[in-house]
Amino acid sequence: MRIASDRFPGTVETSLEGDAPQWARHALGALVFAHKGSIASAGADVFIASDLPDGAGLSSSAALI
Repeated sequence: MRIASDRFPGTVETSLEGDAPQWARHALGALVFAHKGSIASAGADVFIASDLPDGAGLSSSAALI
């Protein structure tokens, strides 16, 4: 899977069992949850865009689901 953001440079390529930089771990956690719940079964391209300020209290994978 690939994860990118409008706030961080580059694209993270990882697997469900892989590691990711801190900023991408919330998205990775949401994808692991979706896979375990049989919501998603294949790879994904994820782009995260937000106008919320950093530290607004929504910095968890639950905010992405």
